[in-house]
Amino acid sequence: MSRAGADKDFSKAPQGDPQRGEEIYKQTCAKCHAINPNATGPDSHGPKAPNLWGLFGRRSGRLPDFPRGYSQALQLKGTIWNEETLYVWLENPQKYVQGTKMDFEGLPEPKDRADVIEYLKKATGPPVRTNERGEAAGRYGNHG
Repeated sequence: MSRAGADKDFSKAPQGDPQRGEEIYKQTCAKCHAINPNATGPDSHGPKAPNLWGLFGRRSGRLPDFPRGYSQALQLKGTIWNEETLYVWLENPQKYVQGTKMDFEGLPEPKDRADVIEYLKKATGPPVRTNERGEAAGRYGNHG
């Protein structure tokens, strides 16, 4: 597989390792984000960034109780978070959404991104259902 193809296309990404992804998450993501299935309201989020519970299937910039607010750029992008969009986002968030508030340079290595995505698929709960505007139904989406 060519390195260039692996950089942008999740279908060409290396197989992810969720255990390694958890370690990368703890080192690079957990200082800002939380994964908290039982919390509600503004206190359920990380110190700088939104709670990632219910991430898959959710539209970017749409958690109503995120107290620090999202950039207009992220809200307007309207990304539905899935393996493909996360793979590109995690490489370089500022390049994917110019004007994002996310202060993270990204994970340039395809294997690191694939590992984090595999971890997030297990750690963030089942995909959420959203309404026609892409907002999570209920608290963090109706997982039923």
